[in-house]
Amino acid sequence: MQQAIEASTFKVAEVPIQYEGLVNPEDYKFIVNTKTSEVISCMTKDYRLVSNQEVIEKSLPHIEKRGGTLTECKMFGNGARTSWTFQFKDHPVTIQNDILYPQLNIRNSYDGSAMVTVLGGVYRLVCSNGAIIGKIFESHSERHTVWNTNLGNGLIGDMVKKTIDSMENVFTKEFPILFNTKITDKDIVKVVEKLPAKYNEDAVNYILAHKPKTYWDLFNLCTWLLTHRANRDHETTHKLETEIYHFVRKMVPNIAEA
Repeated sequence: MQQAIEASTFKVAEVPIQYEGLVNPEDYKFIVNTKTSEVISCMTKDYRLVSNQEVIEKSLPHIEKRGGTLTECKMFGNGARTSWTFQFKDHPVTIQNDILYPQLNIRNSYDGSAMVTVLGGVYRLVCSNGAIIGKIFESHSERHTVWNTNLGNGLIGDMVKKTIDSMENVFTKEFPILFNTKITDKDIVKVVEKLPAKYNEDAVNYILAHKPKTYWDLFNLCTWLLTHRANRDHETTHKLETEIYHFVRKMVPNIAEA
């Protein structure tokens, strides 16, 4: 996976725009891949460049300290957006015979479409071939702007540390509630409606085969579809993955008090 990190941390630079006839060119700048000279994006002067290299360099010490390893790296839009996923296999948590492992997802963009984002999650081995179901439940993010001085003051590393630390609360307090709280037929309908229509048939087949009874079962339906049926190379899959836990969580009675 070292090659994946190196490929995603290519050097970038801000280049002034020189284009005849453009009104106020000083208000804009290009973000350029210095190796290929390709323009990645055109941003306003208020955009603050935070390179993938900076994100990774500030994150890895906290991740490696906890034994985290990179398991997935995806780039979208010709490198304009990047997502890294790390798993912590040295820290399993058992909840009602289900063995869970912490997971961390970090995202960055060069086109202003996303903030620097750190998301906490969990994965579990669910079958003999080692298939993994990933779940995202916690997030910290910061905007790319010249007015945000926090990004240059070690905040990225702090975001990673805080997200890792926050996982314990979700594992020990929230997940048991999902395990023990029964769902209604209306909840199942809501979740199926939340999913893209192209997954409806797979969702119905899963429901018929596994007969979900709790919110944990319902959550597993969603993550199974995203892991086993959705295309991991499509950016929409990763976006939906960040929304599912919060969507299911809102349906659980009294979980806010957990």
